[in-house]
Amino acid sequence: MSMTTSPTAASLESNPVAKELVLKMKETCAASQKQLEKKRQQLLDLQAAQKAVYQSIVQQIATADAQIDEQLRTTREDMIRYDHQAKHFERLLAEQTAAEKNRQHQAKRQKTETPRPPPPHVEIAALGNRPFVASPRWDLERCGQFGCIINLGRTVRTTGEGWNVVIAKEPADHFTVRLTLPPTLRHPFAIGFTREPNFWKIPVINPPRIFAYHKTGWFLNAQKGSLCSRDGHEDEPFVDPLQSDDVLTVAYDYDLQTIGFKLNGKPLGDGPSFQQVKDLQLYPAIVSYDEDVEVEFVVDQ
Repeated sequence: MSMTTSPTAASLESNPVAKELVLKMKETCAASQKQLEKKRQQLLDLQAAQKAVYQSIVQQIATADAQIDEQLRTTREDMIRYDHQAKHFERLLAEQTAAEKNRQHQAKRQKTETPRPPPPHVEIAALGNRPFVASPRWDLERCGQFGCIINLGRTVRTTGEGWNVVIAKEPADHFTVRLTLPPTLRHPFAIGFTREPNFWKIPVINPPRIFAYHKTGWFLNAQKGSLCSRDGHEDEPFVDPLQSDDVLTVAYDYDLQTIGFKLNGKPLGDGPSFQQVKDLQLYPAIVSYDEDVEVEFVVDQ
């Protein structure tokens, strides 16, 4: 049986130079294919990396947009809250101006004016023997970002969630407040005296996650019924949690250097709640976190 070969194969067999050239061409083609495949893979990797970068940029833009929207919403809420406070302040100023004009008008009509009797003194039984005369007022200039002062400065109401401090205009040795508490009260709500009238700025400038407000004074945490003070009391159990419509009296005895509380006219505890209180300038103050908390200065019954 005879075998035949193609002319090309026969010519290559008979021409070693041509055979070697063909082999080199095949090797070159194979190497080129490997290079092309390598470059193709590099391009695919680059495309995948660029896609990941693009998706990351899109995600960052979306996050930034969401943050801007949240900041705009917060800014709008702050503007509304500040506008309410400005209107309250303008109303208070107008009422004070009208009252002053009325007093001047009556003074002109009466050449001899009968002296006004002094305001009644209020004695705090079992808490101290130093009389306190006038009802305090909350200070618009010492009111945190979540506080709204109304009722001629006698009432403060919280308008949002977040740490908030409100301090009275003047130091006092005794004050009485009526509480209006939301049913959803979940965070500390403290009432008492502070020795630092500017500590209301702390949650405004740098809002803390945990607020060590007790280090600035002497307080009763109404949410738990516990004592908190700069003398080492940290939520020390004292009484049952206070309720909405409760009337709380806080009094400082200068002679005994003690602070005590009365709830709905009855003294709390067997004696003074805080002792060795030597500060002479004590300001009524409240510390809150929840919304819709309302505290009104009232006359002690």
